[in-house]
Amino acid sequence: MRNSEWWPSVNRNENWNTYKDGFGEPEANHWLGLDKIHYITTSRPHHLFVQVFNNIDWKERWRKYENFKVEDESTNYRMTYSGSFPWTQSEASADPYWIKAILSTPLGDSMIGLNGSAFSTFDRDNDLDAGRNCAQEYQGGWWYNACADCNPNGPLKNPRNPSALDEAFWKYDFMNNYTPHIEMILRAA
Repeated sequence: MRNSEWWPSVNRNENWNTYKDGFGEPEANHWLGLDKIHYITTSRPHHLFVQVFNNIDWKERWRKYENFKVEDESTNYRMTYSGSFPWTQSEASADPYWIKAILSTPLGDSMIGLNGSAFSTFDRDNDLDAGRNCAQEYQGGWWYNACADCNPNGPLKNPRNPSALDEAFWKYDFMNNYTPHIEMILRAA
């Protein structure tokens, strides 16, 4: 689940079946697939680590979502987690299996309010905003509730339009600044 190109090479405004199966370039810019994420996260407990790198201060910021789980398609791939915490160098250093170097700058929680949300795409509106289709408006699939403070699967555009929702963004810490790298890593708990 990675969005790491400075310029778009993968269309993220895909339909339900494409998000279900996965798409993109496995070594650079891809979405693993909701069926695979469901299988991985229900086989044993997993944590989701979100890394955002941007052009404000050129630092990586991390957030950990504990006990991250995605249910099956009958629930519209409902996503849950038990807690959300900044992930810094001190936490990473305490874990002998963590190989990523993490700066001590934490990442704010832009997924707050999304816990328990169903996945939405432009052709399957499962968000809780009856007046609009957040996936269609944001041009990417995600666990939108009544829309969201993040859109990691939105298109990458540079320069960023501060008033646009149809671009990749992580609101907390970065507000409307360009975020050229958003990476999501699943790791067994």
